[in-house]
Amino acid sequence: MKLTTKMLISLAFTPISIALAKPGDVIQSSFEGPLNLEVWKHWQASWNVERREQAVDFQLARGWDSEGSRFLELRYTRPLHNATAEFSVKHLRRTGEWEVSEISLPAFTIVGLQDESSTLFRLQTDDATDFSGKHVVSEIHFRVLSDNSEIFSETVHPMFVRGKNQLHFENEIDPHSAHAGQGTVVVGGASISDRGIGEWQGRLVNPLLSFMDRNLLLAGSAVGLHRHVQNQEMFFVESGSAVVQNGVAQTDGDTYRVERKWNSAGDIKETDAVRGSGGWLETRTLKAGQATVIVPDPDSKSTIYFNGISAESDVVFWTMGTRG
Repeated sequence: MKLTTKMLISLAFTPISIALAKPGDVIQSSFEGPLNLEVWKHWQASWNVERREQAVDFQLARGWDSEGSRFLELRYTRPLHNATAEFSVKHLRRTGEWEVSEISLPAFTIVGLQDESSTLFRLQTDDATDFSGKHVVSEIHFRVLSDNSEIFSETVHPMFVRGKNQLHFENEIDPHSAHAGQGTVVVGGASISDRGIGEWQGRLVNPLLSFMDRNLLLAGSAVGLHRHVQNQEMFFVESGSAVVQNGVAQTDGDTYRVERKWNSAGDIKETDAVRGSGGWLETRTLKAGQATVIVPDPDSKSTIYFNGISAESDVVFWTMGTRG
């Protein structure tokens, strides 16, 4: 099968579908990078993120095939001689009734397959996907080598996803414990700091709530990619399914002035902008009962954290967090 390099067009939100090596594959999430961004200041101190036209160096996908076997696939978008790739994974695993531990797995190496345009690495492994509600991946690191010399390396951190079929705790509690109530009460904890699942990349997941909005996103609609600096924001899917994108890049140069379309009427205004480069973008579909939180590092002003959400069919979701 011929593998091709995908050209990316500058759009506010463009869910990317990686061409799969096998029919019937189901992708849990996919990554690609490095990125080339222009980030510009819009109304209400919001910064929109636009991707510039660019061919990415890598595409990384994790999921399962038609027979249920889980896999990790890396496509490096250049042919390489004597190509190998080295992978290492960290994941959070429930190690007790209420305990969660981060576990680092030994690195493993595989040989690549290539054609005239790219090199493909694919392996069967249970360790790179989230599954069973007791195991979520917190980091994937890979190195691409040609003739034993490193060509490219990257570390990606999958988005924080909790809730149904994800790492969470569900407990049917005694009615008397529910403030002397009655009947049946089932509590599902999706983000609980004192139980080891409320931190992500060493940062407390704690979106302060200055707003909580219920949204109906009609089929074909999207909330465009936008930057988060010090504010965390949670998306919780109530019904349907939504495509969520989370990304990270580094600022590249100083702020400059640009003209941008400001509203649907077509008005043009001058505003501040900054370029971003490197990093990666993850795309993942969330289903009803699942939540994700963007968790920027408040001490890293030069890092661009951004996200967006779109709907292929009607979806109801909640946004919770802080404005500005």
